[in-house]
Amino acid sequence: MKQLLCLLAIAALAAPSTLVADEARPNFIFLFADDQRPDTISAWGNPHIQTPNFDRLAAEGMSFRQNYCAGSYSGAVCVASRTMLMTGRHWHRIDDTKNWSGLPLLPEALEAGGYRTHIIGKWHNGEKTLFRSFQTGSQVFVGGMSDHEKVPLSQLSDRSSEDRLTKPVIGEGFSSTLFADAAIDFLQADDRGADPFFLYVALTAPHDPRQPVTPFREHYAAPPSPTERSSADPLQ
Repeated sequence: MKQLLCLLAIAALAAPSTLVADEARPNFIFLFADDQRPDTISAWGNPHIQTPNFDRLAAEGMSFRQNYCAGSYSGAVCVASRTMLMTGRHWHRIDDTKNWSGLPLLPEALEAGGYRTHIIGKWHNGEKTLFRSFQTGSQVFVGGMSDHEKVPLSQLSDRSSEDRLTKPVIGEGFSSTLFADAAIDFLQADDRGADPFFLYVALTAPHDPRQPVTPFREHYAAPPSPTERSSADPLQ
């Protein structure tokens, strides 16, 4: 079975205190890396790749090393993974990935508990489930794959709006940067309100097409040394 990385799935914000609305109801940030292999993390034993931010998350949080992808309806494994995450059910028990009718969803449960739910990034399960799951969203990509430097992005307005999803506009910049900046903007927004929040950030990278930005591509362009090539498998 293919091993699955779900990046330190839910992280409660403990600081700064201005971000925590209620000690009994912590804020949640969910980071979803698309097609990220578990053996690409330096903290997990890979000697070839530098991942300082992942390493910091691993050091300050908890890593689950025995997670596996349970399969998928098609080659788009992210669709089944997102379905299972949002519904709590195995994908074998859900026939329609774009219509979770009658199933309670994770964001809905949090919303019922007084949370604001906000999405940033990729959603490959259709608009109907998107509208059910989140109150608002920014820099949302409704689709499966896109040039990382030409991602069509929409904004999701609250449920009081008749047309909730704006017409897609091509983002100016690399996808990961656009999504990260949108998350920072959400966290720093003056009008975010005092309610606790569930912030779901789904990156499109490193999903195909494989096109790292130039500095990263050049950094790893040189072939590994004989010593590096003889290193043990980082997952062993």
